[in-house]
Amino acid sequence: MCKKLTNLIAVLLFLAVTSGVQAQTTTYTFDGSFFSYGTIDLGTGAFTSMNFLPQGSSYYPATADNNDINGQYAIMSDFNYPANYYLWYVNFSTLTGDSLATVGPLASGQTSIKGMAYNRITDTWYVISGDDFGSASDLYTLNITTGELTVVGQVQNANLPVAMAIDCDGNAYLINIEMGASSTAVLNSLNLTTAVATAIGTDLGLAMVTGFSQDMDFNPENGNLYWSGYWSDGFFSEGGSFRLVDITNGTSTEIGTFGQFETITGFSIDGDCPPVPVELSSFTANANGTSAVLNWSTATETNNQGFSIERKSAKTNWQEVGYVPGFGTSTEQHSYSFSDDQLNAGSYSYRLKQTDFNGSFEYSDVVNVEISIPSEFSLDQNYPNPFNPTTNISYSIPLQSFVSIRVYSVTGEEVAVLANGVQTEGHHQATFDARNLASGIYIVRMSAGSFSSTIKMNLLK
Repeated sequence: MCKKLTNLIAVLLFLAVTSGVQAQTTTYTFDGSFFSYGTIDLGTGAFTSMNFLPQGSSYYPATADNNDINGQYAIMSDFNYPANYYLWYVNFSTLTGDSLATVGPLASGQTSIKGMAYNRITDTWYVISGDDFGSASDLYTLNITTGELTVVGQVQNANLPVAMAIDCDGNAYLINIEMGASSTAVLNSLNLTTAVATAIGTDLGLAMVTGFSQDMDFNPENGNLYWSGYWSDGFFSEGGSFRLVDITNGTSTEIGTFGQFETITGFSIDGDCPPVPVELSSFTANANGTSAVLNWSTATETNNQGFSIERKSAKTNWQEVGYVPGFGTSTEQHSYSFSDDQLNAGSYSYRLKQTDFNGSFEYSDVVNVEISIPSEFSLDQNYPNPFNPTTNISYSIPLQSFVSIRVYSVTGEEVAVLANGVQTEGHHQATFDARNLASGIYIVRMSAGSFSSTIKMNLLK
């Protein structure tokens, strides 16, 4: 849904009315011990089985994420080696599941899928994979219809990722396992464009963490990151740990434990990201000679691809005259400016068409500006000067007149006629193209009624 372009007063009123209202969230997951889907209490980590596995699926969810309420996309793995992966959509309202496609291909040398996540800002799905030796991992985009994977790049600084999540602002994180005498899990931020991982802290605090059977997700209602980790210190000494992750320092706090062999995968928290409208706190238009200068600012933005500037006059319908990109999602104030140049005298109306990344759009209020009629004849110095090979010459006439503008060489030879006819009052501009002329000084002479003026131009090739 596209954000409304609202003024700040309306936004504050909305916040005042809705403050204190907290949407309910449900955390769905697959439990490898019960071999069924269920729910997790985010406060205690207690698992409640739903006694449900999609009909026709005998596979084990490697990872999952959601982009709606009460459903998740899950990548299921079979029990072959190397595993085959299949994309499913699981609906927890109807307790049904649909097999959508085969997932792949994995990059050369990659054998397992470790995580998937949905970027709400760009409407893009991502998958991360690993190899058998914890020596390399790759980042992909996922076509959620066909299951096709497209490599973004090999992940830098994280060779053994086990889980991935993206928050409501489009920030991506992964958990990487660093092997040693006691393997440790380290939280990393992940650049979705370059596939570069950057460590946050040094140890999430789950000793002997494994390289499989884990997942994590953000609670979209409050931004908390939850991780269903798994540790192993031998076949009869292992289990799960449900944890709250601090993304600022890369530590985690245990909320609850799972039983032996109780691996929690396909973990996703439902709920919608809180709407942050594009708060258009100001929008003005002012005349500056023959230009209309537009200025506007936003207090917050969500999923804002950019602004199309549209203009309307007494002689024309709405038409796009420019575009300024937005800042995506931001809670900081941003200022924008656009100059619509070379306008004739008259009244003009402007509006902004704010467009989301998903194509939805909204219009702003309309602002008006008056480009006034000049009070006297004038011929301005050309710009640029010196020039090569073209330059612009601005001039003004206060009433409809026959205007002659001619260009001469220093010897008096006429080399160009830029205007020779009746023109309406207002600010005008002519372009002189001297690509076929030699370097030197040229003279522009303008005459209109009793007015006459000249300027010198320097062509420098």
